[in-house]
This record gives sequence, structure tokens and C-alpha cells, in this order.
Amino acid sequence: ALEEFRTNLQAFDVDRLAGALGVSSEMLEGLGLKEFSSMLNNPPPGLDELVALSNVLDTNSVAADFDAVIVDTAPTGHTLRLLALPQFLDGLLGKLIDLRMKL
Repeated sequence: ALEEFRTNLQAFDVDRLAGALGVSSEMLEGLGLKEFSSMLNNPPPGLDELVALSNVLDTNSVAADFDAVIVDTAPTGHTLRLLALPQFLDGLLGKLIDLRMKL
């Protein structure tokens, strides 16, 4: 899932997008799209752990057969990255709101 995410992000190139829209790259950069693009091209810490966890929880058998799921995480670094994800998402949403306000 993470590789598919990265592949799809390659299409979110400011120069390519500007060409497709028939506008200048500078205009899109002025809206903050270049910064947003670079933010998306560097996956946030904990994203791979979150994708793996969501794959486990998305299966119907887990939801139907169990009341609780215990996740034995990898070493401390992975757990700390997963726990830092909400802070990253908060910053990402702030950037999206700023971008929306510019549009």
C-alpha cells in the first residue's frame, strides 16, 4: 500500500501539474503547492506502521471475531514514529487549510 501511495504521489509534480493546467509553475508555487508536494513525497513517520495496522483491522474476521486486538509493536523507534503521526497530520491539515484559503 505504501508503494502504491508513493507511485501516485509522483503524479503530483508541480511542473507537470502546471503544464496540464496551462498555468505557470510560479503561480502554483505561490499557492504553496511545491511545499505541499515535498511534504507528501516524504512519507510521515509512522505511516508504514499505520498502513500495516489498518490492513489487519480491515479484515472482516478481525472485526467480527474479536473484541480487542493487541498489537505487539517493533522496537521503540517504530512505536515512537507511530505515536508522532498525529502531530504530523495536524501540520498537514494546517497546510491544507492554508492552501484552501489561498484558492
